[in-house]
Amino acid sequence: MRILTLSLLILFFGLPGMTQDCPHFDRLMRMADTYWQNGEFEKALNQLAAAREYCPALSGRLDEKSLAFTTEISRKYREAEQEKKRADTALNNLQRIADQAVPIVLADIDQDIYRLEYDSTYGKCKTAVGLNARRREVEKRIWEIAYFYTEADTVAAAVALLNLLQPTGWTAKTSGLQDKLRTYLAKTLPADYLNTLQERYYPKMLPVEGGGAFWQEELEDTLRVEKSFYIGETEITYWQYQVFAWAAKHHIEPPAWEFCGDNPAVYTNWYDAAFYCNWLSKRHGKDAVYVLTNPSEYDWGIAYDVQIDTTANGYRLPTEAEWEFAARGGNSTNGLEYSGNSVLDSVGWYGENSNNRTRAVKLKKQNELGLYDMSGNVWEWCDDWYSEGDPPRVFRGGSWYSYAADCRSAFRNNYSPDSRNDFVGFRLIFVPQ
Repeated sequence: MRILTLSLLILFFGLPGMTQDCPHFDRLMRMADTYWQNGEFEKALNQLAAAREYCPALSGRLDEKSLAFTTEISRKYREAEQEKKRADTALNNLQRIADQAVPIVLADIDQDIYRLEYDSTYGKCKTAVGLNARRREVEKRIWEIAYFYTEADTVAAAVALLNLLQPTGWTAKTSGLQDKLRTYLAKTLPADYLNTLQERYYPKMLPVEGGGAFWQEELEDTLRVEKSFYIGETEITYWQYQVFAWAAKHHIEPPAWEFCGDNPAVYTNWYDAAFYCNWLSKRHGKDAVYVLTNPSEYDWGIAYDVQIDTTANGYRLPTEAEWEFAARGGNSTNGLEYSGNSVLDSVGWYGENSNNRTRAVKLKKQNELGLYDMSGNVWEWCDDWYSEGDPPRVFRGGSWYSYAADCRSAFRNNYSPDSRNDFVGFRLIFVPQ
């Protein structure tokens, strides 16, 4: 810029005491024209300034050329300013369009996550990143999908997604990749958002103090729960079950209303629930409770021989005494007919209010212990046989299609452990050692 300014000053005012000899004038003028035609305006003006220095007597010709050059520069400057305004306007319009487009893409991604269609999200995430708008909202979706892939042992897909935000330097063959991804996500994600994802994809367990007893009207006996335990705040949802299904390569069947991430996982038989318990125990560094051997295939499913390690500290299904004790509110019970209320509509989904399907967990009121959906939504498997020598397993709580009477905390029912249906799910407990 300083060179250009100096050139213009010399061009218009010249320098005193210059020689009148002009052996280089024509050459300098030709070079000035060449630079001008090539769009190298600063170099062209420098040539005119040099010509004025050597040939002050020809300043008239130089003034004419200088005027032509500077006039053209002014015109091009005005055009450039106008083009910049047009470009700025176009950029602002594009940014506004991007701001409007990104929520549409994100809503589509959210639907894929809700329907468990994670593999459909990569292209949409790439589009959202390319739109360069609402960055934090885009990051949250990518983080969630990467978190799911990491926990579902699909680490290559997690890396591919994170690379959309910034290069990680990792590949599918990187040693200890799953641990690296977990560490990266733990350091990168805001703590409250990481906690949200952990509760979405793993069951939240709430404490139940033992040392209580209650009258079981159908057994006509007093049942006691001596040990304290932790029980799932909700039934296992499809979001939680899908992590296991991908990691264990376990097939899951969608209900007629399709997968919904925050709905209880259905079409899960007793053995499916036991396999999930063992997988979650291993994932959290606990001992597996169930040993399932000698699979026998039938027309309706596969049955296993089952041994239960009563000394293991891992996750398991509740006994029906534990289930009913928790459903009644434990030692904080108010003696209510259903879990949390004597009016079923306020705490449960059943045949008269469910619209013939499961509903999202935690939409109804919780009971005295903070537990949701223990009355209605889906029947829940228990650890016990229904009666001595009788092969059906106990399930409790009623479901979306049940009569109100079947959703009472005291009501007992049973089902073959190898059967799957869209009204049966489960929730977990573990007993602290």
